[in-house]
Amino acid sequence: HGGSWSHSRHWMYRLVGRRLAKRGFATAVVGYGQYPTSGVHEMVEDVGAALSWLRSDAGRHGVDASRIFLLGHSSGGHLCALTALTGGGVGLSGIAALSSPMDIADHYAWEQGR
Repeated sequence: HGGSWSHSRHWMYRLVGRRLAKRGFATAVVGYGQYPTSGVHEMVEDVGAALSWLRSDAGRHGVDASRIFLLGHSSGGHLCALTALTGGGVGLSGIAALSSPMDIADHYAWEQGR
């Protein structure tokens, strides 16, 4: 989910999950720790932990573990991309990062000063 890494709630994206589910996609709307309590590394770990859980319980939920994609909006898409680029993203079939910031070195420096 989006929310500038700090203020959105994963439940706000249920409608997207329901829409995808109606089209035959199994969906999981994942929450993650938010700034200032969590930093980006912890957020990526949260997404990776959810992905690990999904993979380990895939069969029980009728999910094909070899066909898992991550989809995220805004900061959620940024975290999907970071997860895909780290050990947590091994075996992903792909990602969709919607309206997501990717080159944010200047923004990150500004956030550190908040």
